[in-house]
This record gives sequence, structure tokens and C-alpha cells, in this order.
Amino acid sequence: MSHLNYLDLTDPGPPDFELDELDQQLKGLESIGEESREEGEVAVGLQAAAEALAPHQLAPRVRKLAARIYAALDRHQQAFYTQPPSGFPLSPAGMRRYRLYVSAWRALGRTYARWCVAGKQIKTDALVGAMACLGQVVRLCGFYHHPWPEGLWKDLHLLFQQTQKREVSRNKVKWPGLRHRAVTVPEWEYSRCLLLGLADSGRLLPQEVILLDSLLEKWVPLVKIVEDSGKGWHLHVTSDSPARWLSEGEGRASPRLDMSELAVLIADHKHLAASVGRFEYWREPADTLSSELLDYLVRRWFQSPPQGSGFAMMDADWVVGLEAIFARLQGRTVEAIPVADESGRVRILQTLPESLQVGDLIGVFAPHGGDLIGLAVLAQLRWSDTENLAEEGEPVLWATLEAVPGMVFPVGVQPLYRVGHPCDYQRGLLLEERGRLSLLLAEQTIRDGWVVRLLYGDNLYPMRLGKPHGIGRGVLHCPCVSFADRFQK
Repeated sequence: MSHLNYLDLTDPGPPDFELDELDQQLKGLESIGEESREEGEVAVGLQAAAEALAPHQLAPRVRKLAARIYAALDRHQQAFYTQPPSGFPLSPAGMRRYRLYVSAWRALGRTYARWCVAGKQIKTDALVGAMACLGQVVRLCGFYHHPWPEGLWKDLHLLFQQTQKREVSRNKVKWPGLRHRAVTVPEWEYSRCLLLGLADSGRLLPQEVILLDSLLEKWVPLVKIVEDSGKGWHLHVTSDSPARWLSEGEGRASPRLDMSELAVLIADHKHLAASVGRFEYWREPADTLSSELLDYLVRRWFQSPPQGSGFAMMDADWVVGLEAIFARLQGRTVEAIPVADESGRVRILQTLPESLQVGDLIGVFAPHGGDLIGLAVLAQLRWSDTENLAEEGEPVLWATLEAVPGMVFPVGVQPLYRVGHPCDYQRGLLLEERGRLSLLLAEQTIRDGWVVRLLYGDNLYPMRLGKPHGIGRGVLHCPCVSFADRFQK
């Protein structure tokens, strides 16, 4: 396995610690307090334990110690997942913890990879361990919108190639950290990583990454790897990416992800999906993927790219959130995020603390206090592709927008039958596109069919609202019909 790239195997040398010493160290790390876990100290200790375990032969006791290290890392890391970042960029402490856990998983993966092959015999549990550790890195990168480390996908492809050569891809192994079943097989771990990678996690909310990964644990047994030249995602051992899409007969026969059974399951799953949209989780707990997000995954996994009109790249100031956009349109001074067009990508030059997240409504304004250029939804966040995750430094944050078409007018909104209740008044943004009107609102209790009055300038307009849907985080988009002859700009 010396040809691995990201894991970069080297001779660990003779053992520095006896197994009894390692056992005692691990007991201390397993019981470490909440404060130390938050500071990432546990990741440092578990990384050292994984490296100290590497020189030992893979005996039963060593297997148990390695499994305990994996389980402890997974358990302590849940603190990240139960308290997802509310926005980006991360605080320095959050970035440090992220790097520490990535390094710890890499160290444990390297230790498992060294144990994979002894002579002509492959150790299936060690192989699953190496894949599972790389899968944790994929998960962390997705959760924090980081690029995949160089060589990671090559290592996953090469590890799976070992299972095919030795016909152990379907060997079952008990594994810690599984939430929906007690066992896994190398092919399932491999497919789980691939599908998470193909989902383009830079376009997902952190909690969506974790929810998707949890569902993939149940879904991947339906995914098969076949050898043919059919249309779909083909796997290439030398490629440092999850897979490459090929049309029917475009290339020679090669391993391909057959997701036909998964497609049937997803179609059925849509009937159980959340009744609200992706960005309406404030209305009910997000215990399953929304129907909208399932549609997105189908497009990603079955090649159709995400739909939506892109936003023209340009130097601009971004104002984040409906209330802030409304205030800016009213002439008030609000904080803005400067961005720059660099080779067709938007580079975020300076951000407010915890200020950005996928799904945010963005008002794009001309720089230096200029006029509104248009509205958009933040569709993707990704740290610089060239960042070395093993080093400290200032990474670059890139973004992609999806345009919200229409001319924009700041309006006051109030249900017509509650005009005597000033507290029900709220701010909104009226959109007009080709004579069609719609309304953006932050209110969480708007109902289909409500009649409201809109205040714009000195005029009042009665409007009937259509069915609302979430267009961004905490923002409803409602089609509406004016009872007046026309809306006067």
C-alpha cells in the first residue's frame, strides 16, 4: 500500500509504547471533559494514540484499541455536528478544531492502511477502517465547506481496488460509529464516500451534510458497482475526484455506480419528505431531507447539474438578509460585505463574524454605496481549492449566487383583516418580473389566500397571496395578485 497519496505511508519504526500504556492513555482520552473537547485537545491526544499504535502487529487487542480510538474520535466530534456553524467564516478556534480533527482522522487512516495487507492476505476490517477514516475527512470537508485534500480520492479508489483484487468487497465487518446498522462492507463505505462527494457539499447546509450522510448509511446497500460502458458515474483509479460522468458508449467498459435501485427508493422517499422547503427548517424539525433537496440530489447523482440562473460576476457590496436589504433600499447605512470578480468567480474579500451561509438572501449593490444591482440566493460556499489543510494561514472564501429575477421595491405588509394591530406590520420586498408580482417576506405565519395591504410610497395596494415557499433561509416567496389596476412604481 506504499503507493497511497494522501495517507502517505512511511515506516512507523519500532513501538514507543507498550499496549498497556496505550490502553491507559486511551481511557483518559475517552473520559476527557467537555471543555477540553471543545478546545480540540482530545483530537491531539487521539492522533498521538493512533500513531503510537501503528508499529504494533494487528492482534485482537490492537484491533480493539484501534476501534476505541475511532469510536472516541467519532463521539467527541459530534459536538461539531450538534452545534453546526451559523455562518462563515469560522472563528479561529473553529478552524483550529477542524484542522485538528482532519489530522487525527488522517493519522488513524494511515495506521489502518498499514495493516491492510500482510503478505497475500488482506485484513478486511483494517481496509474498512482506512476507508471509514477517509470518509470522516470527506464529511468534515463537506460540513465546513473545505476542499478535499489532495490525493484523498486517489487513496479511496486504490483501497477499493485492493478489495476487488482479493474479492473481499462484500465481506461484512462490525464497525463503531454506525447509527443505523451494526455491520458494513468495504463496498458500502466506498459508495457512501462517493455519493457524499458527488452531492457537492459546498451547496449544502452543514446540517444537511450530516443528515444526508446518516441516510446514506441506509441507502448505500442499494448502490452496486458494475463493469460496463453505460451512462453514469464511472470510477477511475488514477483520478483524484469521486467519479467522472460518461454518456452511453462514450468510453470503454469501466467500474460504474449503478444507482437504479436507489433512484426508486428516493422516489418513494419523497412521499415521506418534509412538507417544507430546504430553508424552512425554522417551521418544523428537520428530521428528514426536504422534497426540494431530494430533487437536487437526483440532479447531482444523475448528472443534470443544479438548475437556476446564475448571477453575473462583478465587484460589488453584498448586503445579507431581507431586513438589511430593506434598510439599505430605504437609504439607511448597513454593513456590507465587499466581493470581487476574479476569473469568473466571486471572491469574498471581507466578511462579518458568522455572517454567511448557503441559502442566505443577498442584495448585490454597486460598490461604495451604489444602487441595487439585483437579488440572489447564496448557492455555494467553498474555501480556496489550493489551501493546504495541514498548515495555518488565511484561506480564501469563494461563492456562487443564483439570481432572484425581477425589479425590487421595499414595501410594508400587513394582513388586511388585522389593520388595527400595528405589531402585525412587517417589511417585505416586492418583485415585478414581466408584469408578474411576488413578495419576499420573513414572516413565518403567512398563509395561502391571505389578503394583505402593501404600503409603497404614499400608496396602499390590496394583494392576495398565493402559496408561499422558502426561497432562502427564513425567507418566503409568495406569488401575489393586485386588486388594483396595476402597481404604480
